[in-house]
Amino acid sequence: MGDATSEQLPSGGAAGAMSSRSPSLVSHSSRATTKDAQADEDSPMPSLLRRISNSIQFKRKGSNLPLPSANEIPANFLASCKGNVEKAGRKWQASKQWREENDMDHILQRPHPHYETLKTVYPAFLHGRDLQGNCISVEIPGSMNVKLMKSAKLSPRDMALHLALVQEYVWTVLTPGDDKKIVTLMDAKGLSLTRLASPDSLALIRAASETLNNHYPDRVLRILVVNAPRFFGPIFRLLSTVMPASVRDQFQICSSPGDVEKFISPDVLPVEYGGKNSLQFGQSEEEVSLRALVDRNNAEAILLCIYAIVVESFLIPTSSRTTAVLRKRTGAALNSLLVRKSTVQPREPLTTSGGSSPPATADPPHPPVVAHAVAAETLLPPSFFQSLPWTRSITGDGPETLLYMPFLEAQMRHLEAQSGFVRQLPVPENVAYTRAAKKASQMGSFCVETEDFRKIRFTYMDGGKGLQVFNSVWYPRFDTDAPILGIDLLLFAGHKMLAVVDFQPLSQEAAYKQRFINQLGPIKAKYPALNEAMSNRYYEDTRWFSEHMLFGRLKESSQVQSTLFPAFMEYLTVYSDTVRRSRGCVPDAEVEERVVSRHRAYDEYQLVHDPAHGLFTGYFGAQFAHDMLTFQFDMADPALLLQKKKPQQPSHQQSGQ
Repeated sequence: MGDATSEQLPSGGAAGAMSSRSPSLVSHSSRATTKDAQADEDSPMPSLLRRISNSIQFKRKGSNLPLPSANEIPANFLASCKGNVEKAGRKWQASKQWREENDMDHILQRPHPHYETLKTVYPAFLHGRDLQGNCISVEIPGSMNVKLMKSAKLSPRDMALHLALVQEYVWTVLTPGDDKKIVTLMDAKGLSLTRLASPDSLALIRAASETLNNHYPDRVLRILVVNAPRFFGPIFRLLSTVMPASVRDQFQICSSPGDVEKFISPDVLPVEYGGKNSLQFGQSEEEVSLRALVDRNNAEAILLCIYAIVVESFLIPTSSRTTAVLRKRTGAALNSLLVRKSTVQPREPLTTSGGSSPPATADPPHPPVVAHAVAAETLLPPSFFQSLPWTRSITGDGPETLLYMPFLEAQMRHLEAQSGFVRQLPVPENVAYTRAAKKASQMGSFCVETEDFRKIRFTYMDGGKGLQVFNSVWYPRFDTDAPILGIDLLLFAGHKMLAVVDFQPLSQEAAYKQRFINQLGPIKAKYPALNEAMSNRYYEDTRWFSEHMLFGRLKESSQVQSTLFPAFMEYLTVYSDTVRRSRGCVPDAEVEERVVSRHRAYDEYQLVHDPAHGLFTGYFGAQFAHDMLTFQFDMADPALLLQKKKPQQPSHQQSGQ
């Protein structure tokens, strides 16, 4: 790894807005461009790549931007930091970035198909105003249903964004202004240590409280606890472990209706808590108006999805896989639109008049292909393939020909479920999509970043039944010395299949292997077909490869699904968890620079040795091969490739072997 490899790595592990948005928020929020808005209008559904398209040009700002002045910081952020302008400025900068990453300025314009489900997972209802005109939120954590959240395949992040939807509605529609507050009336009936102590419950509460503290600070005026059990003390201590101090300090235990009526009129206080208001939860003016907004957005999404289904089913030759996904999303939005039970019990799933179940939530591994009269030699137009994932091969064959496309789709689903944000990064136009002039082949690439990864790139090459190549590399951020994840899956000559999945280490030292690599041994042992040894035909040494690499020459295409896919998913899950836990283990700028140098050395080595150079040249020409490799390994000096000059080989001692 050059000179940097002589340094020792640390061995210790560490862990939209509606048209009536208030002027105060408008002045403090970034605005979508006309082009962005038009893209949203033209999009039939908010797919992952479509959702992040507004941020393609966004660059990670970091902490080196000039801090805003006191008049540029919202009053509630200043108040939450006790007037400390520097601290409040950094907090506001981080929140602005979060708002841009999650497109918060348009959250009131987007569909929310899981609205009803999330209302059941954590029952909370806007319910009138207090004596000072602040909105009241009634929360019933004792009826929290985390099992429903898991069965619906939702995450704490989904709940956090659901909470953000409510917050944005309160502060931009109901009570605009940075100085406005909300009062929480918390019904503690049914709360128990057993219910709260589960990791899923704590994760949900942590996500919700951190969203309030980080992005809507100093908004909670007080939290009035009613129906508190006698053992509420231990419960509160448990809650305190996942709540910021700014939230904990607002709790007030109310032992009688009189305690609550100091702040909330008896005419507003629900009868359940000693007041005179018999209105059912979910039926207040505030709650009804919010639900009407969600209904309207979901209805518009349904119409767009129905339109997309018609287009996909009748106008574009494609598989039933895409249509099934569209129908599934339409069903979710329709379920949210039609289910109208304002109780805290779980909602019943929507069924058809014949009593059949809703659309299946899982896609079959190899779905049947819709019959289309497309000759094998007919090439679909380039416009059909402008963005991955593809649903048909360039030759017109169905999705089963795209042997490794499920691996790309699985990674994107994993990112969407696990990451706080996913943002697309710029890709050169000719690299993003190209097709061969003479051979029936095409290649597409895209690149994203997440909270834990500075860059994740995906490249798929499709040459019909004879050639399929998928490559993906995950680069962690520089505050961790975790390995780089490398994935290469190939089918050539129609029957030769090669698979490589590896945690590519930044060091070969024993302590480093113990921290990151050795955990893979038991997983690898479960898949003997992926235990082969890699030859040194292209790589003369192994300093960038681990001893627990998955490497195999598969003999049957059925092994891709039966063996390779489960092994790949196990490695991917362990890898993302490992990187997340290791964030922050690089203690200072000097050591971080050594991590940067290792990433650079990795790119330099791969730029020179990657055997794909010949493949790219043969199909798409020398210029494309150069552009593709310098895009893939962008920390390396392109001159290394042009001059055919290899980086200086480190000594045996430097390489850590």
